[in-house]
Amino acid sequence: KVLKFHETKRALVTLIVKRLTPSLPYESVGLDSSGKIVAIGKKGGEKYPIKTFFTGFHVMESDIFEYFPKKRKTFCIINDVYLPLMKKGAPLFGYLYRGNWNDIGSLDLYLKYHKKHLPKKEWLYFKERLLKLFPGIIFPRTVE
Repeated sequence: KVLKFHETKRALVTLIVKRLTPSLPYESVGLDSSGKIVAIGKKGGEKYPIKTFFTGFHVMESDIFEYFPKKRKTFCIINDVYLPLMKKGAPLFGYLYRGNWNDIGSLDLYLKYHKKHLPKKEWLYFKERLLKLFPGIIFPRTVE
């Protein structure tokens, strides 16, 4: 569905987004009624037809690499690529995902998610593998 949306819109980039409610701590991605991104990274009070947040998944055309900063080794794709393109009217869209989504954007959240959803034997194996891959990793008390 996401790829079909991306292709139909002839998007350069499609961000997978979910509806933003006031209780969620994420910055918003404002969409117009067609799904085109009209604002990124604003907090509170903005009026958009559809107010969402970015889930961390992108669909990109290979042309996007032309817009990456050439003289920098590191950059923020949102601030340094998407925002300037959005301001120029580039075809950046948000696909409104309505399924389940879990934030695993920190080590603590990532480990809590896996502990909750893996059977105990698989969790112990997963934890053992992490310790081998990342010696010295410290597990939060919530997932010991």
